[in-house]
Amino acid sequence: MEQRAIEKLNVSAAKLLLFRDRVEIAHSKGLLANRTVSIPFAQLQSIEYHEKNLLENAYLLFRADGMQEIIHSVMAGHRAADKGRVDLGKRETEAAKSFCATAQTALEQFRERGSFNGKYVAVCGGVNMDIGGRSFAPLIAKDSNPGRVEQSLGGVGRNIAHNMSLLGVSVSLLTALGGDECTTQIERSCEELGIDLSHALRVPGGRTPTYVFLSDENGDMALAVADMEICEELTPSYFAQQLEFLNGAALVVVDTNLPRSSLLYLAEHCTAPLFADPVSVAKAEKLRPILKDIHTLKPNRLEAELLSGVRICDEASLDAAVDALLARGVQRVFLSLGEKGILAAQGDERYWQESCPAQMKNATGAGDALMASLAWSYLEGRTLRESAALGAAAASLAVEGEKTINPELSTSAVLSRAAAFCK
Repeated sequence: MEQRAIEKLNVSAAKLLLFRDRVEIAHSKGLLANRTVSIPFAQLQSIEYHEKNLLENAYLLFRADGMQEIIHSVMAGHRAADKGRVDLGKRETEAAKSFCATAQTALEQFRERGSFNGKYVAVCGGVNMDIGGRSFAPLIAKDSNPGRVEQSLGGVGRNIAHNMSLLGVSVSLLTALGGDECTTQIERSCEELGIDLSHALRVPGGRTPTYVFLSDENGDMALAVADMEICEELTPSYFAQQLEFLNGAALVVVDTNLPRSSLLYLAEHCTAPLFADPVSVAKAEKLRPILKDIHTLKPNRLEAELLSGVRICDEASLDAAVDALLARGVQRVFLSLGEKGILAAQGDERYWQESCPAQMKNATGAGDALMASLAWSYLEGRTLRESAALGAAAASLAVEGEKTINPELSTSAVLSRAAAFCK
């Protein structure tokens, strides 16, 4: 065992912040549910270790009993990837105890505040019950189509928060919760994922929003209906009460299920960078008055046409639409063209990112994963080009899941796919 490895373990609380994302993932995946969670060590890129192979293969082990084994794999080197644990000598054991003490303190801080050192993301948007039907054959209009119908939790805001949780981001969801049985299911799910709901608005007697969508035999959405009436309760007055918390976030994500007046309030008063998801053409119009206040905008082609006033029909008009959005004050634009790719723009910089190959099973969650990845990339200090590549990778992973959220999404999966396909 190299001395340097032991020294790395006996870190201060400040140094422990380097492990923040991994600890948060462990928490979100059930650390408090008394079960072990294995997390890829590859993403602790800020820790300089002497073996590149360790960064690729070792695992951190988290335990609900005080995290006493959080450091085994680090000290074990290559053997940790195979055995998961090793016998520790006296010196290593003392270092482990010291490390675990600081780890436990940091974890308790996370439980109380939902973040380490104030680095959290606030997502303001909708949460609802998704009911999705997928036809076994090409859809026939005005007829009953044999297929499969499934129910799951959804909502653009919730889906983005869910994907962020899978990417290790500490996230709080500011949404409206009703008083029905579906709300209990939402609360249970968010607790398991580590999504903080302590700032959500409670609406006694309120009805949980419902989103019904129909997909063709390829998984492409053909039609959808959204009942999001409860979101009208998310008023400027509510957000005024949450302003201190919002301004303390590393960034704030909004979706256009929020009332127009609330989007205006957040644009005028929120000091954190504002990331906006237009959601749909019908709701994207709400963003037009606040484009100058948006840091990152993620529209699809139809939403970009509406907000820019430019009809996109070729490469020249695509550039013109992006230029128009930047001219209106948006700092960064990631214009998604589905399977064709993403056009990323900031200032004079332009980057075209082709989509990553994927075995598509469900296309409805690609945009949510893309937005979550953009937020994660921003927290990581990624460049425009890197953000687009990682976003494309995340979107491709999302469409490979049977449901809107692919549980296989992770930082290691995104980085691996981007490295393989996004050159």
